[in-house]
Amino acid sequence: MNTSYDFIIIGAGIAGMSLAYSLSTSDSSFLIIHSPNKPSASSIASGLINPIAGKRLETVADFDELYKISSAFYSQIAQLHRKENYYECKEILRIFRNEKEKETFHKKYQQDHSSIYVGPSFEQADSLDINGVKTPFGGFITKNAAVFSYQKFLQDAHDNFKANMVEALVDYSTIQHNPESCTIHIHEYTISCKHLVFCDGWHSSYNSLFSNIAFEPAKGEICLIKAPDLQQDYVISNSFAIIPKGNQLFSCSATFAWNDYSDSPTEIGKTELISRIDELLSCNWHMIDHKAGIRPTMFDRKAIIGFHPEFNNIAVFGGLGTKGALWAPKLADLTKSLLLGEKPYIPHDISVSRWWLNT
Repeated sequence: MNTSYDFIIIGAGIAGMSLAYSLSTSDSSFLIIHSPNKPSASSIASGLINPIAGKRLETVADFDELYKISSAFYSQIAQLHRKENYYECKEILRIFRNEKEKETFHKKYQQDHSSIYVGPSFEQADSLDINGVKTPFGGFITKNAAVFSYQKFLQDAHDNFKANMVEALVDYSTIQHNPESCTIHIHEYTISCKHLVFCDGWHSSYNSLFSNIAFEPAKGEICLIKAPDLQQDYVISNSFAIIPKGNQLFSCSATFAWNDYSDSPTEIGKTELISRIDELLSCNWHMIDHKAGIRPTMFDRKAIIGFHPEFNNIAVFGGLGTKGALWAPKLADLTKSLLLGEKPYIPHDISVSRWWLNT
């Protein structure tokens, strides 16, 4: 095993692996440290790429640019592995939860038919030849959406970089650094690098180097169901999403809990999942699997990128939240430029330095 690298990436989720692909186009050497037993966001991410989100039904900021960048990034990687693209284009059957949402939609889009993401509205799903879906207030079709396969992408990435990866639980207290290098102890080895990059999601909240950052991890629980009578290919959503997976299987996500950081699914979470599914479906279904993971959200719901304000060879890249697949390629390339000394512009609202300004 080599004991000296240009970069060490701690974390092998969507942030860490996107950064690895970006760095692989340079001449840099890097090691990825993966802790497979830690609960992660990627293990429970739905992968839904939705251009219209939230109760206000707003178009996601910079969606066109982010979708173009991310689609090209994942397509290139899929071609490298001779696999199908990790993005699957889908339309979303967006169900209104109440009259207020319905009114918001019609006020926003009734006079504006220019949005490439807004399809026709409807009063009943059966008018679209869709059975088994409850639509008490109607809904509309969201066009140009997609579903990203986290599991396929991460599995291919781990296979691709297996020579650059080691499985280990990082003890933050063993990390040593000076202006020239960083060292970290893994198994019986002491490994050095020019730059250390933390891409370990919410686990960085336990890292004293980043104690200024207001992490606000959110536990999410998802399940897989079988619904033989739900024979359609739309994603069904009313903020909760039911995503077709083929063979009468559907992924259902997700719950939010703010005070439980275990990766164990709970009865409370299961009860909520059942309630949310029954709110959307009128057909018979049964649960096949139930999982949980932790999302790496920030207090201000923004990503974090940049060097530690006091140590210019320790960086962080994460906090991607529920839009990780959409944001990861652009921000990975930005992080790569930063690490290679190109001094890219990092907007203040995603710069790690924002958490040190008032201290």
